[in-house]
Amino acid sequence: MGAVFKLTPDDPEAIGARMKEMNEKRTASQPLDMPSAGSAFKRPVGGYAAALIDQCGLKGYTVGGAQISQKHAGFAVNAGGATYDDVVELLDHVRREVYAQTQVTLEPEIRIYPKGMMLVDDWRERKQTIIDGMLEQAKQNAADSAAESSDVRPS
Repeated sequence: MGAVFKLTPDDPEAIGARMKEMNEKRTASQPLDMPSAGSAFKRPVGGYAAALIDQCGLKGYTVGGAQISQKHAGFAVNAGGATYDDVVELLDHVRREVYAQTQVTLEPEIRIYPKGMMLVDDWRERKQTIIDGMLEQAKQNAADSAAESSDVRPS
């Protein structure tokens, strides 16, 4: 598989103006001022998750500190003190309610991991240990290869 891109040079100020305009539109339409994991559900065939959630009257729906954004129904936000259980219960309720009203199954875009899984800091530490081990193995392989080539004598 391959791709060909045809790029057209443009004035840096014009590019900057378009970027600013797109950022302003995004800021006006998405809850970027609140903590969230981004878009909560993937786009279903033939529609938008946010439109279905809004159509079902769930914009602003809250469980504990987790809430379906009042600005954009496709986002689950932390309205204050949201817990893991709040978010899981909120997303589960939204999926069930949207299905009950529209027969459309929303697929989560956010990955929900079981409670108690390894923390990010633990993973970083383990990842570094794995990388250190790989580097050590690569050094050993290079040393072994050098030793083998020095043992080879011309006939």
